[in-house]
Amino acid sequence: MSTKTLQRLIFWVIPALLLVAVVLATVWGDHGVLTRDRYQQELRQEQAALAALERENQRLSREISLMDRDPRVLRRVVADELHWAKDGAVIYDFSDEEAPAQAP
Repeated sequence: MSTKTLQRLIFWVIPALLLVAVVLATVWGDHGVLTRDRYQQELRQEQAALAALERENQRLSREISLMDRDPRVLRRVVADELHWAKDGAVIYDFSDEEAPAQAP
């Protein structure tokens, strides 16, 4: 290999290959732009799911608070969720779910 070819290799080809490698790693590497965009999209999805869970948590907290303060609300929730009521009361259930077996 001639000296001139070696100089070209050292001063042009090797830096160009290194530059190409850096660009490839920047775009497609483990910490590259594409990976970062995917993680940002996942983060937005998880934040939306978290916001939905927080809204549900607030709704349930309000419902618990109402049950603590108002016995009528507690009776309604018990009747709706557990199909329980006072003796002689009639519960109408229009859901498609099968009602629990009634005691004879």
